Amino acid sequence: MANKKVITFGAFFFAFLSLLLFQNCGDVNIQRRDLGSAPAPLAPQPCSGSTCQTTIATLKFKMITSAFSLSCGITALDTVKCWGFNWGGELGNNSTTDSAVPVDVLNLSDVKFLSVGSGNVCAVTAQDSVKCWGWNSKVPVEVVGLSGLGVKYISSGYNHHCALTGLGKVKCWGINSYGQLGNNSTVSSSTPVDVANLTGITIKYLSGNGEHNCVISTQDVV
Repeated sequence: MANKKVITFGAFFFAFLSLLLFQNCGDVNIQRRDLGSAPAPLAPQPCSGSTCQTTIATLKFKMITSAFSLSCGITALDTVKCWGFNWGGELGNNSTTDSAVPVDVLNLSDVKFLSVGSGNVCAVTAQDSVKCWGWNSKVPVEVVGLSGLGVKYISSGYNHHCALTGLGKVKCWGINSYGQLGNNSTVSSSTPVDVANLTGITIKYLSGNGEHNCVISTQDVV
């Protein structure tokens, strides 16, 4: 980590974070729009010569999160930039046009945590609010029912999200076809609902993916 670079890659996304420089080289025959450069390879390559594209040479990120052909990052200015596929407005720039380079998420500032799910992105702000965008809105909108709860962070899955509050409780919202909201039903909810069977239990960690979620309590019970 001496060069202060973090690289993640997989079947559908590639995120490249450097606190000093953001560069990537491209194979002109590969048109991937979730890789942060236009075009880009499916694996990291060194930058040199005329084939190297400097995507954002001076932009610094505090955090990057990726899922389902979409990447978003919190910048040094606590704003958010996203790139990749934009079928449902996941880039948050009031459009549905894919972007191979990072674009500004509109109407969003003072972001301290970010979570990317399938078709949706959510951010926790310094004002203790949660804002999300994607399939239901092409720009960030505030999630009703979470303000003032001291949300620490959010975990996202397939069209659902869960938030860990400052009191160690969990609230979830979104699609609930398989009970992923944890409220003993399969009824979807556009507003956060309490996860059942956690009374008297304080949660310290939360993780979600696909259509399920797991938590770890302060007693280290999963």
